[in-house]
Amino acid sequence: MSEGEGSSLDGLVNKVSFCRICSGGCGTVVSVDEDGRIATIRGDKDNELSSGYACFKGIHAGASHNAPDRILMPLARDVQGNRKELSMDAALDEITAKLGDLIARYGPECVAVFCGNGAVLHPTSFTMQRSFLAAIGSRQFFTSLTIDQSAKLVSFGRLGGWAGGMPEIGQMDIAVMFGTNPMVSHSSLGFLTADPVKRIKQEKKRGLKLVTVDPRFTETARLADLALQALPGWDPAICAALIRFLIDEQAIDADFCAHHVGTERLDRLREAVDPFELDRVEKAAGLQTGQLAQLAAMIAQRKGHACFYGATGPNMAPFSNLAQHLIDTLNVLCGSFLREGDLRTQQIVQDPFVAPVAQVIGADRPWEQEEPSRIRGAGMFYGERLSATLADEILTTGKGQIRALLVVGGDPATSIPDQAKTIEALGSLDLLVSIDPFMGPTASLADYVIPPLLQYERTDISAQIPGYPLWPGKWAQYTRPVVDPPPGSDLADDWFVLWSLAARLGLAIDYAGKQTLSQTEPPTTDDLIAIQLEDAIASFDQLKAVSHGCEFEQEPVYVQAAPEDAQTMFEVMPADIEEELNAFVVARQLEPHDATNGTFLLAVRRMRDFFNSNGIHNQTVRQRNPYNPLFMHPADLDQLAIEDGTAVAVQSDHGRISAVVKADQTMRQGVVSLAHGWGPLDAESVNSLDRGSCVNRLISADDAFEAVNAMPHMSALPVSVSRL
Repeated sequence: MSEGEGSSLDGLVNKVSFCRICSGGCGTVVSVDEDGRIATIRGDKDNELSSGYACFKGIHAGASHNAPDRILMPLARDVQGNRKELSMDAALDEITAKLGDLIARYGPECVAVFCGNGAVLHPTSFTMQRSFLAAIGSRQFFTSLTIDQSAKLVSFGRLGGWAGGMPEIGQMDIAVMFGTNPMVSHSSLGFLTADPVKRIKQEKKRGLKLVTVDPRFTETARLADLALQALPGWDPAICAALIRFLIDEQAIDADFCAHHVGTERLDRLREAVDPFELDRVEKAAGLQTGQLAQLAAMIAQRKGHACFYGATGPNMAPFSNLAQHLIDTLNVLCGSFLREGDLRTQQIVQDPFVAPVAQVIGADRPWEQEEPSRIRGAGMFYGERLSATLADEILTTGKGQIRALLVVGGDPATSIPDQAKTIEALGSLDLLVSIDPFMGPTASLADYVIPPLLQYERTDISAQIPGYPLWPGKWAQYTRPVVDPPPGSDLADDWFVLWSLAARLGLAIDYAGKQTLSQTEPPTTDDLIAIQLEDAIASFDQLKAVSHGCEFEQEPVYVQAAPEDAQTMFEVMPADIEEELNAFVVARQLEPHDATNGTFLLAVRRMRDFFNSNGIHNQTVRQRNPYNPLFMHPADLDQLAIEDGTAVAVQSDHGRISAVVKADQTMRQGVVSLAHGWGPLDAESVNSLDRGSCVNRLISADDAFEAVNAMPHMSALPVSVSRL
């Protein structure tokens, strides 16, 4: 028995598990009282990944399990809007009958699934959702990933990728982070997930230089060697200026570029970035004099890998696809990849082993091979529909109209831009089912609310995103339930709900495309995990044998040489990127934002104690975070003669909301921020003190969005602020 397991002196029973709120996956020790309820949660010191670290939201997750307003029985809404409790079997029978009727009348494409972050990181749920839709014959799969950082996939499809992989933080000389705050988000580059402060300090002691580019002086910026508080939306210009400087100063990796970019492509890139002079961009982006030149010199003088990373900041702003492409192009120019013979320290052990190879993965633009959808020409995107088009896919009549929506671990009523249209769409559905433990905005609109098992009541393995390593090293963990569901409840794991619906419809689930499941005998979660781990580096037996997680021991993995006939190159400046770059110049004129007219720029933000909407129903978390404030610099509040804590109106060209201002010295002047995932369903509620403010009321999904991924402009949005 390890130190974390067993009975304690106060009569509590300690059980080892891990947190699944975000992608951190921190090891935990859960203390259970004599009534079988979670008493306390602490970090697991025997967990090699997190080494005892756990954040506030993870430590207080037990309050969600024990919440008095947690839904414990399925709920059905009648035509008068009244809700009644019913058994899980009865609820699934009724839902199946309605699904069957809709499919018979309109075809399988009338059924869609929306997967939120509460289920994206739940491997058996996420896999079952795709498998369920495949069994029905529908491709209507939407996730929160396409309104988060989908520009990364656009960049991969237009620029290409590197089969050898990126270095991890221990192999970097410089890390430049655009619009990400891993001290809060625990999800950057696969190396700052668990205990990010300790890891950054450790690597800085080794010699790592850390640079942040963010309109806020973030928690991560406090540890940075250089913090650039640029105006939101100026990341493309900053990257273009750095590209121009590195080429002109011959500070690129010439050998790497000669082999994998080529002279013609490099010349075209240099010509395209010609307008972006360092001094001009520095002024336009609102940076301090000399800062951009300092960063450029730091990169030019690098001794090893200089790696560039973009997250929600640039990925939610206008020209987000352009920004991510140029961030990734900086990695190409600096040759910031593992080369032949380099040690590959990161492996996704839930996947089969794929040898890293020192060659370019071609820019295959898979979306161009798909038929455009009815909505804004947006087709399938790496096997998904685009969430910003969900409301229109419901409201637009004709072939392919969505009439039934299953929401799993998400809240599209607050997470999708243009809340008014989203609410209209959700209300127009013939069938809306929400798998949710609490009566949030989307659940309140649903015909059926199905309560799921929460994280410590279910069997799980570590989160898995194919092709993207979430952690350093070769890590995975398995956990059994550490508490039983509450007495008198009727709950089900997400995957069981979907399997049951398919079975009732007479459809066989081909789980993960690997094994056909029985239609009469439900599998166990262990069965599903074992199927997922077929041919994976991590075997199911290995994972089950260790309670604190496992750092898999393998023979060292080195990047292999490319085949002799490998000729694929990076597409650093394809025609559509050049068009977007020219459009950026026309739109911005490379001139600073004029803040004298009282217009502020709205920037995205994540609050420390929440993972999007996860935590809003946790009473312990809400005691110190009763709402999502509108953060503003004190000088901006003084200029508007508005006191800290005052209710204000926030107005964009698209909508208006109420919010409560909070003075924040870390904000740069002229910029405000408001966290996503909050707010009531009504448009201008002044009750922001207890329900928060829905920023998506300010954002249009139709008027301003990116090509390819239909990504709405959710940051760098001009807004006005006035006293209510």
